[in-house]
Amino acid sequence: MYAISKTAKHIVVCVAMLLSIFTFCAVNADAAEETSGTWGENLTWSFNPQTATLTIEGTGEMNSGAYPWSDYAKEVKHIILPEGLLNISSSAFRNFLVLEDINIPATVTLIDSYSFQNCRELKSIVIPGKVDEMGYSVFENCVSLESATIEAGDLWTLPHATFRECRKLVNVSLPDTLSFIENGAFENCLSLESIRLPKDHQNLASNFLIGCESLKRIYDDCDYCVLRFSVYDDREFITSLNLEYIFFSADYLKNYPCIPTEGDKIVSEVVNGVLYYGYPPLEWDSVVLHTFEKYVREDQTHQAICSVCGYESKPTAHDYSHNSETIEREDYTLINRYCVCGAFTQTTEKRLFDDDLITALIIIVCGSLLFEAVNAILVVIIIRAVIKNKRKKANEKTSE
Repeated sequence: MYAISKTAKHIVVCVAMLLSIFTFCAVNADAAEETSGTWGENLTWSFNPQTATLTIEGTGEMNSGAYPWSDYAKEVKHIILPEGLLNISSSAFRNFLVLEDINIPATVTLIDSYSFQNCRELKSIVIPGKVDEMGYSVFENCVSLESATIEAGDLWTLPHATFRECRKLVNVSLPDTLSFIENGAFENCLSLESIRLPKDHQNLASNFLIGCESLKRIYDDCDYCVLRFSVYDDREFITSLNLEYIFFSADYLKNYPCIPTEGDKIVSEVVNGVLYYGYPPLEWDSVVLHTFEKYVREDQTHQAICSVCGYESKPTAHDYSHNSETIEREDYTLINRYCVCGAFTQTTEKRLFDDDLITALIIIVCGSLLFEAVNAILVVIIIRAVIKNKRKKANEKTSE
């Protein structure tokens, strides 16, 4: 009996070991199946746990949805995307907490909202020139991001919160083709010390740099855009940034011979081979105030010409006819006014009413008074005629 029992124990142990081996193999097989798969019609994906690398292959569009690779969001350190990929869909790699690097293929044209939000270990990013659209908050809260480059190309707008809370961001390269920067694009980028604005920018949201407490210098080549943004639209905001200087290139300043390039508060600096002159942002009234004459053309476009240096601004469609006195001159109407490098300010005190309006009101009041006076006279004439007629009838009766 003892021998049988001992043999039985050996059998049980062997069976248990075999079951363990089979279970281990099955689990590994299942795991191997779960680390790769297809996504959409043309894309495949795989995750290598040994190298912590997620690889996506194929061409075409990336569909949005419940991404199967999200299960490895806490493990993926490297992402390889294929040439031929057309887009990165919304939240595709959101919350990949240990992601350190990713390549964005040159064929990508769209990076949708939240694509890399909260990738807390991502160090640098390059956005290729074919990208012509980005969604909101693409790199928001990438707290380790130090360098961001947007290559020159088709992107016109840097959307809301693109780099918000990128607290270590130091180097930013924006293309001259970028025209619009929306609210909070660089909000709370605490390490950002300087930024060069796109040369062709048309509209800068007044708070796109809000919370950039280390920002000291803005470099700008655009024709009066940053002046309008920084000094006249929101001076309180600019004061909150603790800016030291706003820089303009020497080539740009050639358009404005009146602007001094020497003085106690003016500095010069060469950046990437370009000579810049820097001015304290809150000293413009005393540093670069120029006398401009404003002309209104026959086609109702407006143009400013500096009476000192002769610089002519580009014609605009803005209506300044309510300001100052006008003087007709050939095909222009001259409006006397002062201007700071294209950012127009009113020279006369603001009036409650324009002269034309006051004249119109006087005419209306006088007309009304005249009308009332005429009515009163007519009433008096009619009353007198009635009284006279009654007296005449009374006299006739008395005679009878």
